[in-house]
Amino acid sequence: MSFFGQGGSVRSRSNGRAVMLGGVVVAVLIWGGFAGPVSDCLWDFDTFLRDRLSLILEPGEEREDLVFLGIDGEGQDLDQSEIAASRALQLISQSSSNHALDRRVYAELIEKLAAAGAKVIILDVIFVGSSGNGQADREFAETLLRHRDKVVMAMMLRPSGDGFYDPLSSVQELSLGSQKPGEILHEGYVNLWPDAEDEVVRRMVYTTSLGELHSGQGVIAEREYESLSAVTARLLGKEVPEGRSPRLRFATPVDERASYSAAYAPHSLHSVFVPGQWQKQYGSGTFFRDKVVLVSTATKKDGDYHPIPGATIFGGQVHLQALGSWLDGSYWERAPQWVDMLALLAMATLAVVVGIAFRNPLTILCAALALSGGFVMVCAWISSASGILFAGTPGLIGLGMVTICAEIGHLVAKRGGEREEPEGRASEGRKAQDEEESKSLIS
Repeated sequence: MSFFGQGGSVRSRSNGRAVMLGGVVVAVLIWGGFAGPVSDCLWDFDTFLRDRLSLILEPGEEREDLVFLGIDGEGQDLDQSEIAASRALQLISQSSSNHALDRRVYAELIEKLAAAGAKVIILDVIFVGSSGNGQADREFAETLLRHRDKVVMAMMLRPSGDGFYDPLSSVQELSLGSQKPGEILHEGYVNLWPDAEDEVVRRMVYTTSLGELHSGQGVIAEREYESLSAVTARLLGKEVPEGRSPRLRFATPVDERASYSAAYAPHSLHSVFVPGQWQKQYGSGTFFRDKVVLVSTATKKDGDYHPIPGATIFGGQVHLQALGSWLDGSYWERAPQWVDMLALLAMATLAVVVGIAFRNPLTILCAALALSGGFVMVCAWISSASGILFAGTPGLIGLGMVTICAEIGHLVAKRGGEREEPEGRASEGRKAQDEEESKSLIS
């Protein structure tokens, strides 16, 4: 039986169907961004759904060849005999903060890791000018030059107002003496740009330029800067991934009960200099062989802490996540706009069919819920199989708007039928009266 059933007139049925078609138009306008705050809210909801979907579906894998050494200040709690036996531990214990770590600690660390066979050593630390200790600066500079082939330094693209950026380079700030062409230290920027809507980091901007940061468009012959992960991947012989800032497929720990923050969890920097831990925990250095080792702060008080979908992690972990995604080619792609619109129109059409086929509002609602659940499951399956993260929000909007309008259309048709019923009775009464008058005349 038709939704706008036999009791309603043709006009009532037409009005009801027009209301449903109006729902399709409203859904298109909302998803197209013509509904102001409503569109913004639904786009935010789509982001939320895609984040949840990325946590449920197959994540990236934590690579064993990427290691995070965290500067966490825990060396101050070591046994005094252990501290006395190591110059590096003495310097760590004497440091006023993680940012003010004596540069000779980094020099000893580089020597130790290089001797252990580390493939790349990333210093996610900005070094500005002199530390105030000439001997420490010289020793650090000499170590950097000696291992320039495997050390990656950090730089920062500092906002300087009005959308402009000013590069702050550790290599230029340090007194490294004369450097021959081709022997300059590698360096990459540490900047992380979260999404403006909610300040969540979902992607890595692997390469950029000052012009692109300022106006969104690069300038011909302008220097192109690379992130820490991009520089490291290039040193490892990997090609630049397609797209400058793809959405990362964040790695999760093997233990699913652990949080995202446990992926690339930091090892304490001081442990490298404790003989017992160096032997037991790191196999006298074999643990670091052929690995990429990133050194960065690993305490909340240092402020290098960033939200990602499902967790908040250290900046060093974000760089390793970005590097791991690059090495594995593990990203989430965005569905094209035509897919969004096709999903919207397809689900809206199904909702129209349901609205025409059924006359009971509760039946329509149940059918819509069943369709939405099935559609979400199909979207999850497609996302998992294709790597295109699609939560199906446009389709849900089309289904929802038309279903709401179908309910409204039901009321329109019902009220129209109720108005026509008294008119029909009056018409039948007039007809009977006319028949009786005709009989009287004949008789």
